[in-house]
Parts: sequence; structure tokens; C-alpha cells
Amino acid sequence: MRGGFVASGSSNSITFTFDSLQASVGAFVSHFGDMNAIVAVSIHGADGQNLETFFNTFIASQGMDSYDEGAYLGFARGNADIKSITFSGTGVVVDDLTAAVPEPTTYAMMLAGLALVGAAARRRRQA
Repeated sequence: MRGGFVASGSSNSITFTFDSLQASVGAFVSHFGDMNAIVAVSIHGADGQNLETFFNTFIASQGMDSYDEGAYLGFARGNADIKSITFSGTGVVVDDLTAAVPEPTTYAMMLAGLALVGAAARRRRQA
């Protein structure tokens, strides 16, 4: 998903849960609806406990340009203990979503595994 967005709609919150614990998380966040919007950003640990919360106020100008005002909101911690992040408020929008790209070492491990499978199959045919 490249360049997409998620809007909270009537639920007023958006939560992203990660497969593994993270040390830093964040997103480009904006709002629609109220001219002055308060967005709460919370991170949660593996057991669902609240690790940190902060509030950001968007003071929007009037007109169509006000829908493109936003900021990067996130956390960076000393250790990887973040399991999820929640953005709460009226009309919250998380923008510019991107999919994860595997690291080169992931491809190297996959290719090495395929080479071993191929070598085992070749050896079995020769025997």
C-alpha cells in the first residue's frame, strides 16, 4: 500500500499493532472536521499497558488548504518495547502509508535456503 491513508471516521481512533516489538514508531497525522483538533498519540507494550501518551493540537486555517495540514507524530525509545500505537481524536487521518520492504539480508537468507534445497534435490537424483 503506497501513499494510502486511513481515516478514523466515527470510531475516533486508529490503532496499528505490530508483529514484533519496535523501538520507534510514528506516522504523518492530520485531521478533518473540527477547525482546531486535538489528537492523542499513545503507545502500548506487549501486555497492552500504556507506555506513553502525548497530545498534539492542530490549529487549522479555513478553506480547502486546511485539510492538508498535519505533522509527523511518533515515539523513539531506548529499547524495543512498543507493540501498538493509537491515534485518537475527532476526524483523525493517518497519511502516506507504505508497506514494509524486506532487508537485503532477508533476500540473502532466502536465496541461500533455496540453494540448499536445490543441492539436496540434485544430490538425491544422483544417488
